[in-house]
Amino acid sequence: MFTVAGDHAGGRALPPRAVGFGELVALRGYLIASLALIALLLSASFFVLSQGLRELEGASRVVNLSGRQRMLVTRVDALMTRLPLSDEPGQVQRLHDELAANLAQLERVHRALIDGSTELRLVRAESRAVEAIYHELPYRLDDAMAHYLDRVGESLTSGLGARDGVLNELWALRDEVVLGLEALTKQFEREVSAGVRAVGWIGAVLFLSLLLCLVGIWHFIFRPMAHRIMREHELLRGITEHVAEGIITVDTDGRVRSANPAAAQIFGRAASAMVDHDIQALIPGLVLDDVDLSHETRGRRGDGSEIPLEVSRGTMQAAGLRLAICVVRDVSARHHAARALRMERARLETFVRHTPAAVAMFDREMRYLLCSERWRTDYGLGDRALLGHCHYDIFPEVPERWRAIHQRCLEGRVERCEEDPFIRADGTVDWVRWEIHPWFDDESVGGIIMFTEVITSRKLAEAALNLRDRAIEAASCGILITDARRADNPLVYVNPEFERITGYRASEVVGHNCRLLQAGDSDQPGVKMLREGLGGRQPVTVLLRNYRKDGSLFWNQISIAPVFDSDGELVHFVGIVTDVTERIRAEEALRESHERYRSLYNDTPVMLSSIDAEGRLVAVSDYWLRKLGYAREAVIGRPVVEFLTEASRHFYLQQALPVLLRQGSCEGVAYTLVRHDGTSLEVELSAIADVDAEGRLVRALAVMNDITDKKRTEDELRQVQKLEAIGQLTGGIAHDFNNLLAVVMGNLQLVERRVHDNERVRTNVCNALEATARGAELTRQLLAFARRQPLAPRLTNVNTLVSGMTDLLRRTLSSQIEVELRLCERIAPVMVDPVQLESALLNLAINARDAMPEGGRLLIETDNIELDARYAATHPQLNAGEFVMIGMTDTGAGIPREIQGRIFEPFFTTKPAGQGTGLGLSMLYGFVRQSMGDLQVYSERGQGATFRIYLPRASDDDQNAAVWHPGARQIGVRHGQGELILLVEDDPRVRETHVALLVELGYRVRSAEDGEQGLAVLRETPEVALLFSDVIMPGSLSGPELAEQACALRPTLPVLLTSGHPRDHLGGALGAHPFISKPFSARKLAEILSTLLDPEEGAVVESINSAQDDV
Repeated sequence: MFTVAGDHAGGRALPPRAVGFGELVALRGYLIASLALIALLLSASFFVLSQGLRELEGASRVVNLSGRQRMLVTRVDALMTRLPLSDEPGQVQRLHDELAANLAQLERVHRALIDGSTELRLVRAESRAVEAIYHELPYRLDDAMAHYLDRVGESLTSGLGARDGVLNELWALRDEVVLGLEALTKQFEREVSAGVRAVGWIGAVLFLSLLLCLVGIWHFIFRPMAHRIMREHELLRGITEHVAEGIITVDTDGRVRSANPAAAQIFGRAASAMVDHDIQALIPGLVLDDVDLSHETRGRRGDGSEIPLEVSRGTMQAAGLRLAICVVRDVSARHHAARALRMERARLETFVRHTPAAVAMFDREMRYLLCSERWRTDYGLGDRALLGHCHYDIFPEVPERWRAIHQRCLEGRVERCEEDPFIRADGTVDWVRWEIHPWFDDESVGGIIMFTEVITSRKLAEAALNLRDRAIEAASCGILITDARRADNPLVYVNPEFERITGYRASEVVGHNCRLLQAGDSDQPGVKMLREGLGGRQPVTVLLRNYRKDGSLFWNQISIAPVFDSDGELVHFVGIVTDVTERIRAEEALRESHERYRSLYNDTPVMLSSIDAEGRLVAVSDYWLRKLGYAREAVIGRPVVEFLTEASRHFYLQQALPVLLRQGSCEGVAYTLVRHDGTSLEVELSAIADVDAEGRLVRALAVMNDITDKKRTEDELRQVQKLEAIGQLTGGIAHDFNNLLAVVMGNLQLVERRVHDNERVRTNVCNALEATARGAELTRQLLAFARRQPLAPRLTNVNTLVSGMTDLLRRTLSSQIEVELRLCERIAPVMVDPVQLESALLNLAINARDAMPEGGRLLIETDNIELDARYAATHPQLNAGEFVMIGMTDTGAGIPREIQGRIFEPFFTTKPAGQGTGLGLSMLYGFVRQSMGDLQVYSERGQGATFRIYLPRASDDDQNAAVWHPGARQIGVRHGQGELILLVEDDPRVRETHVALLVELGYRVRSAEDGEQGLAVLRETPEVALLFSDVIMPGSLSGPELAEQACALRPTLPVLLTSGHPRDHLGGALGAHPFISKPFSARKLAEILSTLLDPEEGAVVESINSAQDDV
């Protein structure tokens, strides 16, 4: 049968059956009146029957409730099946609500069947079979129902009702529950059937017993019943007094009718003091109604403090009274345990969250349950919501290999890996050390706990450490480490470069102090500094003389630094050994180079200066100081522009400096500096500049050359070039004028031969011939200026020549002029035309005479002079070497400086009209230049003038050679005897005149106007006895080329060439052929033709080429 549970938690012990209140009243009735004993017995019989019937009714309710459980399970199953098929949110919500209501009802019915229920008028079942169905295999209905309810509740809470896997699991659980319920129903049906049979038998027995009871009621019933009632009363009182829960009965007025000791202890009051107390004073807010319920509330103790209570309330009828029975439990310990559990969970969550490792806890579906902050940090999750989310949704890039590892761990295995690369979605690679353990829910795996540690930094650190080790091994400097904790700081490590530098192997030096490299040479300043640094535990760098194993010296720049451990204790010294022997040598060489540079900078004969960014002088050479006349301390720090003229300063700032900054250098810039005495110095500057990224000057170095001599040379060169140009022009004019004079002179000579009887005409012709001769002399002077006059140089002693001219000079000059000779005793000979030299000296003497109308002194001097390269550099027309100087100095008025550059120009003269032609100095200049010499003039106004002629000294070959001079042999002249002469001349007038002249001289003439025609005539006319040709002609053949081809045809054919240019101008083009300059006289032509056509009676060809024209 059923009885009220004494342990709501489902204890195994069942209390004895309690005696009903009706029986107590009946027994008491027997005590009141003996007359009512039989009636009471009958009442008891009927009461027992009613109780049996009530129990049968309760059993029926149990069977009904068991069937109702099956119905509720079927309904829940149907609702769970419908839930994933519903799409409308309202319908889903209704299904959820209906499921929740059915689940609550199912759970309440299940609890009522197990533990009993006042509301449903059920008591706990005492059947062993029922107990086995609920708690033992194979059904274990209590666990199956609880698991089923929990799983359905979880599915509703987490929203997983739509998953097939969950439905399959629920159906499996449902089947287990249904099997248990079917067994329970059958068991209840069997017990009901047994109960019905028992009631029938009890009824019959009671009816018979009534009859017996009337007889033996006193002896057989009353006395045993009384004893039994007393025993049960005592038992009930013992139970109520010793049960752990407080039991309080309350009437309908809310007054406490009874309270057991446990209740008194819970409320901190005496049990008797609680009787007739208002229940609201003990349990404020307690509602007394017909609904049985169990809930938690707050109670008030006798001292006024509050305690948490769990109150299970039910109602009953007893002795005509309606009472409420309240079972009160003090749940303070449970609250403390729950709070402790919550705190423990919070501590666990805090521990996991803040653990310095990446830890995460997952369920079987790989949903996050817990994770540490380090996990979020390592995987860059930030504040992203994780709990309840699938790990694979957070990291979709997790490879299949790891998913397989997770699955193995969910099967109960433990996996770990010390180094594993993890490629993120963005392509970056992290190295991870991980370990995965399963966690268990009862006996099954509930999920996994994953511990990971991102060791990318460690891997990088290890790689860096490995790289550092390799770098130390491969370092180009020696590295050593000593143990500072041991006496004498012995070496504990040296790298290969140390071995290479010192020649010692590591095994030979480890354990020894590195002073072994000093080889006793410890008296060095660096050693003392090193000891002080080591003693003071400070980094120190020193330079030491050390010795290798083979005894050779090397300079060691060693840097030592202390190494401390985490406690600040000195543990090691690390040293860097660098062989700086080459650097020391280079520094010494550099110092020497600096000294040489400084000496070179200061002592070089060039003006050097350096300026800073502000344009101030920071260095100048000694030559710069000497040139400008300053002391060094007077110029350093001053702006360079202070030493420039105003014009140069403006040019420097506006033009030169911007170019220097833009290009970084400049060359050949002309400036005018101001010396200390205020005079100017012309310089040419070249500079280089160092500029910064913004184009601002940092420093600059300038080289300046004194170009005073250069400018003078350039002026002289320009003058020479001008005179050369004038000479070219003059020579061309003279050539053309000679051709004209040749025509005039030839025709006049022809006329003179035909007018012997006409004295008047003969006189006119003679006058014309004299004028023609003066014209020829004029052209000779022009050719002399143009350096085209024919010269006859020979070895000449200028002292002899000057001494021989003394009488001529004294006769030519005024008696008021004193002539003084200052001749070098051992004068060197020169190769010069003596006639032209005498003419030049006489010309200078005449000019000196004109410059001293009041008389004066004329000094003539000679000397041997050696002109060096420096002088030659300032006089471009000269080569360095030995010269003979002939100087002539007067004491006249001098030549103004402004006209000194023009005195050698043709036709330039300062004399009055009619007193000079202006060709004297021009002819002198041309003669000296043609003789490979130079002419210099030095004059100041009022100080006279000095002319110096420089002629090159004759070479040894010139002195040893035989020199022919005119007059060595007399030339015989004869007229022609009808020989045929081929005349080639491009100018028709000259050709006609020459033909006439040759005919007059007794020759036959064939003429041609160019070289091609002349060569053709020569081939056609073998009787030609002589070729007479102009040098310069139009066409493809010149005169010398025609002569060469004529000699090739007839090797013995004489050739005579002529030109208006002198032979020297034509150079080597003439070869060895005889030459006569235009214009020429008939006698001169006759002499040369006579010589060529009759060599036995004439002179040699060389005499022809070297003789002077005597027009």
